[in-house]
Amino acid sequence: MTQRWMPLMGEFDTATEPLVFKGRAILAPTSGQPQAEPTALASVGILLSNLKMVNGRLRATVKFDEMTPQSVCELILSYDPNTKGQVTAGLGGSGAMFSIREWVPAATPQTQGGWANHQLSGDRANLRAGVAYEIGVRMQGSTVTLEIDGVQVSVATLPAASNQARQVGLFLVSMTRVEVSGFAADIEGPKAFIVMQFSSPYNEVYSHVIKSVCDRDEFKIEPVRADEIYGPGIIIKDVIDRIAKSQVVIADISPDNPNVYFEVGYALALGKPIILLAQRRKPGEPLPFDLSAFRVLFYDDSIGGKPKLEEGLVNHLREILGK
Repeated sequence: MTQRWMPLMGEFDTATEPLVFKGRAILAPTSGQPQAEPTALASVGILLSNLKMVNGRLRATVKFDEMTPQSVCELILSYDPNTKGQVTAGLGGSGAMFSIREWVPAATPQTQGGWANHQLSGDRANLRAGVAYEIGVRMQGSTVTLEIDGVQVSVATLPAASNQARQVGLFLVSMTRVEVSGFAADIEGPKAFIVMQFSSPYNEVYSHVIKSVCDRDEFKIEPVRADEIYGPGIIIKDVIDRIAKSQVVIADISPDNPNVYFEVGYALALGKPIILLAQRRKPGEPLPFDLSAFRVLFYDDSIGGKPKLEEGLVNHLREILGK
């Protein structure tokens, strides 16, 4: 896809490489006090790309003509045009050297929006004008990792990650010119973690229905089940990590299984969208009380039950992923 740019705030030159933010000083109002000295504030710039991402990597190189206490350059990992909310990571945010944060819009017209700081570190006194800093950010589900010049400096877990692809871009604050070059996005497909008992007929539900639906062109979701995680280490840590990095959890709760219930509970605690599947039960065999209030996609273990399960799963995924 050809990359295109559109400024939402501030003045930019995007005709050639590097991208240029024409930062300037803005005199703040003196609140009706004629004797008060006006305060100089840095201008804010938001530049959006036509590229959208759920999981993936962003990278760019930034160079400030001058460095002030207000100077910021962050990569926008997720911008919501409806709420104006955004997740950013980079240099200078909220007074720190390294920042991973989120702009939370005002809930009502009577309130104000503000920054939620998920990870701030480093002494911004070390930031220098005229130095080219390479910013690299990876977004995986709820986890954001920030690297500067190839060195990992911050990791944060977001309280709620977007399950739908959002626009990426640049967020800048400066009183002078800022150059950004080499902006690139390595976009990964969405991921689903599959929770179920590892036995027949659930193995067949996974291989013949869930995998088939996830592989459709409209989704291209990468499904992973716990028995498909390889490598050394403790399996429960890998499971927790995969749940955190997934956009959706699909859980078959047909048999009573403590491992399944634990993984569903952990996904609920993280605020992950969960699609619950269950074989249709006989009268007098209800679901466990704690799960009975949830919407469950019931299916019949028969040839005729497969198309209905596929249809229901497709509709749920379309809703969750915004298709």
